[in-house]
Amino acid sequence: MVTKEHKKQEECLICVSDYHLEMILIPYIKERLNNSNIIILTENNLEESIKTLLEKINLSDEVKNNIFNLNWKAENNKKIEYLKKISKQEKNAVVIINGKINFINNTEEQINNCSIIEKVKCFHISDPNLNMEEVKRKYKSFLNTEKI
Repeated sequence: MVTKEHKKQEECLICVSDYHLEMILIPYIKERLNNSNIIILTENNLEESIKTLLEKINLSDEVKNNIFNLNWKAENNKKIEYLKKISKQEKNAVVIINGKINFINNTEEQINNCSIIEKVKCFHISDPNLNMEEVKRKYKSFLNTEKI
């Protein structure tokens, strides 16, 4: 449960492609796999690209399976309902929102009242509506590529 002692953390990720996005997210997700409900809300289906990437990286099969099983499909209504359900049970979630700026803003409105301890907004540099100056002002923490 999010209490006054917990500070909600909001981070940002800027990527050039789905593979780049996933390469940045894998170490972040790996750290949180055992302790968090991780929910990926994505505008585009990422199942094939994450599958390809996981086949090529050096992680245990168990970790790869756990990451793949997070559901990388664009089944957002189902995932948002799950998020609302676990919020009512006072379970915290790590939410990753991936897509164009309009998708991110609309999704954020839908999950506004949910218990979220960490949120990562994933922006694609190719989005013509993305204002990088605004992103730089708004976010203090950016996820970067890390060694796995």
